[in-house]
Amino acid sequence: AYEDIEDFNNAYEYLKLENKLKRNNLNYTIKKDKTLVENIKKKFEEYKPIINDTENNQLQPIFILGMPRSGTTLIEQIISSHNRVIGLGEMNFFNRISESELYSSKFNHINIKNKYSDLISNFKFKEEKFVDKTLLNFLWIGFIKLSFPKAKVINCFRNSHDNCFSIYKNLFDYEGAWCYDENELVDFYKIYEDMIDYWQNTLPKFIYNVKYENIVSDTKNEIKKLINFCDLEWDIKCLEFYKNRTTIKTLSVNQARKRIYSSSVNSFEKFKGISGSLFKNL
Repeated sequence: AYEDIEDFNNAYEYLKLENKLKRNNLNYTIKKDKTLVENIKKKFEEYKPIINDTENNQLQPIFILGMPRSGTTLIEQIISSHNRVIGLGEMNFFNRISESELYSSKFNHINIKNKYSDLISNFKFKEEKFVDKTLLNFLWIGFIKLSFPKAKVINCFRNSHDNCFSIYKNLFDYEGAWCYDENELVDFYKIYEDMIDYWQNTLPKFIYNVKYENIVSDTKNEIKKLINFCDLEWDIKCLEFYKNRTTIKTLSVNQARKRIYSSSVNSFEKFKGISGSLFKNL
């Protein structure tokens, strides 16, 4: 409310207070996620020589991933507006299965592939392709490549300060406790950046990067490139994504039902002089 009336000093004071209250009620350490990343890289280095790009698979997944509040819901709405695609939302299947298999003494990427495929088979849809918009799948891009070599992986990103401040301003259903602490939020963002860099260096041309600001400034051309990457013919409905009735279960539901707008670009600037050291290490 204070932000709406442009009283940014009070708005920021209450943001700090609410985040502190929320974080104090959560048991979490960033060290766990840093250890997970180390283990993921180590395991993938063992298995990457067996990637088979010629392998055929009946499933045609499109994985949309990235940080919360980075535009992933918008991109899912755009792609799932296509008549050959259905959006299944944040299912968390691949993330959950992969982490479980990672710590199994009998790790095998075939288990990940089969378990994920079995779960997807419970969804009854006629479309050829489906969108899995689980954000944390950015941790498992290499295992996506192992399991589904012809899958499409789309990484959504935006200005890092705008992104982290949007996370800091919101209350989530199930995102980690790192959302509510400035230093942990920055650390987790760096984990995200590190993993994307690692996968891009290890698997060149497998990841398609979509910058939110480019979608805003050059909407039609950027959407056409996105649809082309998904190996889909052009469908004008992708420009009318705001008419898409696919269920949205994220905080972005109101934004994704609207046409493209620019008010979220450089949104951190109005707080920059007040917040002092906030996100200074980004």
